[in-house]
Amino acid sequence: MEFFGFACEQNEDKIKIFTLEQGMVEIEYEGCDPLGKWFEVSDDEIELHPTYSNKEIEVWEEDGEVFAKVLAIGPNMFCLPKDIKEKYSKVAAWSPLLKYLDDETGIFAGIRENDVVDVVVKYAPWSNGPSVREQGLFKIQEVFEVEEDRCIAYCRQTPWTLEYMGQTLTQSLKPKPNTIAFNQYQKVDDDGFRIGLCIKSSYPNAGFNQELNPSDGSSKFCSLLFTPDYGIVRYTFPVNKPRMVTRTAEAVYDVDSDLTSINKRIGQWYTFQVTEARSRTKSKRKSDSPAILHSTARKVALADNPKETVVVDEEVELESSFLFDYNMFETESNRLIKNWYARYKGLSRKSHFWDADLGRVEVYPFISMEIIKSIEKHRETLEPSEAELLQKEAIVVVVRTVVHKNFMMNFKNYPMQGVFTAKKLEKICYLDGGRLIPLEKE
Repeated sequence: MEFFGFACEQNEDKIKIFTLEQGMVEIEYEGCDPLGKWFEVSDDEIELHPTYSNKEIEVWEEDGEVFAKVLAIGPNMFCLPKDIKEKYSKVAAWSPLLKYLDDETGIFAGIRENDVVDVVVKYAPWSNGPSVREQGLFKIQEVFEVEEDRCIAYCRQTPWTLEYMGQTLTQSLKPKPNTIAFNQYQKVDDDGFRIGLCIKSSYPNAGFNQELNPSDGSSKFCSLLFTPDYGIVRYTFPVNKPRMVTRTAEAVYDVDSDLTSINKRIGQWYTFQVTEARSRTKSKRKSDSPAILHSTARKVALADNPKETVVVDEEVELESSFLFDYNMFETESNRLIKNWYARYKGLSRKSHFWDADLGRVEVYPFISMEIIKSIEKHRETLEPSEAELLQKEAIVVVVRTVVHKNFMMNFKNYPMQGVFTAKKLEKICYLDGGRLIPLEKE
């Protein structure tokens, strides 16, 4: 894998390069005057990259010292819950690119909490304590107001904000009783556009009425879209296909039509409106039928991907993540069981988490066991002092998510059962700092 970074320190035949993706790396280098210059790093090799530029960071060398100009922000202690406030109480400032910054001179203390500012920092490794929040590589030298047209949104995705969001996702993402996803018998609201994922390109149409013609909106098969506030929505056939060749005109190839053709729908994200199906006005279907039977997606258009997807064997897969919580998987008494054969039986069959794009995602015991084993094995390898320090650190679990094999049955019980399920454990890491936790494989 290739990364870009700038040289911060040179010692004999080695230099230290701070990479934006992997932090500090040390590697052999025989060149001259590397400080403040950008390098491309791959495996154990580096190459000077004089043309590299990043609009979010400016780097230079002055009198043998390395400086950088980046955006920075401090925690808003008034808005954080007690446990998170205590954890980040010693943080002066944080940068999305350079992480925790030391405010040795107190210059950042005058900045209003949660305000984003420009700072000039100097490479000067520091440590004020044992935690990741009390250590860093750069010290603040100057503070400036941010230019009005500067994009600063990414700077607000701070560790304390992400941790707070992780703790409150369930209550914020769980469908409210007045939504179609929660209650399929609610009135269909066709105002506004939504973003949803195509989970099936061709699936038996639950609203098919053989008494109607396809031109009236009723066909044996349809595509299925999923959006958190509506759940599963039918995206009907036929689609707009490239115009056919006639005697008077040649076919016109339409890229948009090709991208929305039936066999290419799965795994795509779309914007759409949800409206009453045209067939509803002509059918004899009872008015108390669930929304999936009498509503469809209209004005469908391709959308930017909120999440990257892959299609494997005609099934869509994508990554999702959540914060680790023992109580999600098992009771405290079950946690005390040493024998995993017995402990496995006590793992919850109802474990799940909430995803902003996928709604409820089921996590079954075989995944739960791998997660717990990995974290417990990792903690056993830590020194007592380090184990105590990391005990309260938020841990992120990343899983490969797929559509549940019984997704239609589950949707009838939504939100008590999810349309998606965790297929594979991908990664476990600490939220703050990104330190990886090795996966414990069977």
